[in-house]
Amino acid sequence: MNTPALPGRQRIMAALFLIGCLALGVLFCKLEYNPSFGARIDFTRYHYPTIEQFRTLDFFVFLREMNTASGPLYYALMGTTPMGPDSVRISTLLLHVMSTGLVWWLGYRRLGATAWPWLLASAFYFSPFQLGPALWGHPETLATLLIFLALWLHTQGFVATASVLSALSVSSRQTAIAILGGLGLWDLQQGRFKNLALKMAVAGVMLVALIHHWHGLTPPKFQDHMAISGRTFLASFAMMGLALFNWNMRPARASWGTLLRYWLILLPICLIVYNGSIHFDRGGFIFSILDKMDAKQWGWCLSSPLILSLTLTLCVPSLREDPMTTLTLLGLSATLAISNVFYIKYVDFYIWPLALSIFAFALDQPAKLVNMTKSLIAWTVVNLTLVSLRY
Repeated sequence: MNTPALPGRQRIMAALFLIGCLALGVLFCKLEYNPSFGARIDFTRYHYPTIEQFRTLDFFVFLREMNTASGPLYYALMGTTPMGPDSVRISTLLLHVMSTGLVWWLGYRRLGATAWPWLLASAFYFSPFQLGPALWGHPETLATLLIFLALWLHTQGFVATASVLSALSVSSRQTAIAILGGLGLWDLQQGRFKNLALKMAVAGVMLVALIHHWHGLTPPKFQDHMAISGRTFLASFAMMGLALFNWNMRPARASWGTLLRYWLILLPICLIVYNGSIHFDRGGFIFSILDKMDAKQWGWCLSSPLILSLTLTLCVPSLREDPMTTLTLLGLSATLAISNVFYIKYVDFYIWPLALSIFAFALDQPAKLVNMTKSLIAWTVVNLTLVSLRY
């Protein structure tokens, strides 16, 4: 579809909105606001020391000695200047504000001068698992910006440049390769085979080079949590479906009999896969708590598979209507399932690029996009509630 012209009034409002986001973020930095809790610890223990490593070590030595599980691009970007911790945090916040502006623009492109683009951008900005990493200097903020910039460039006709830029995200956060897989499905569907090949070739070369130096998918110090986990897969798939489709989870969208049949199929699958998989090593939030309670009562996990099967059942009607998103969610969940470490921030890292790719590439379906916006707003509100309760 054609991009609507951006009137002067909208430009001014967008500029003021982003200035407000930046000012509020700077205040949060000064107050040391820590919405995702572990974000501060990771910055002081891993991310800033890795930036200092980049400044003091030969590059290839740095690659082998990196004190992080992430790729080198973010640390190289921040380490090229003598910025201290506070300046690094402000710089990363600025990347987040830029991403927020791109979220607003992609929403405006499809939904016009309504309240929805503003609510969509606000939901992204205040998401604790986007804002927290931004306030505390995490590399996924850069990876997210690169994906959003690529989506924006694509809508402006710079398709090859967008492909290269999106591929660069894997050098900041290796798991972004799953996001590229989702974007590749759009390329296949819309016949952009050359750009798909370019995107995957650039990403592949970078990943192969990193794997060559690391002898694995992460730096040597962080190769002890690779274990295929069905629990992580089920939790990831259910949480991502919940995030995208919670506004459509109304039993009226399918008959009770149909939903019951879906549940009777999914429940035994979830019970078998969940109980046949290794426990969450870290994270797992509510599932870890329920698993411990079930272990004392029954010796078998029942509560978590029940919740996951019910959630997936309510997602089935939406997933059946959108096979492109379903395939992408399966790929994203499979990527997360290579580890038995599970936090909501890992899920949130995938949800927003997936949602924004739908805004960029899906056919003109304003009602669907409005419902997705409502779902994302609800997802952010729930996550803010969880972190306020110190889940």
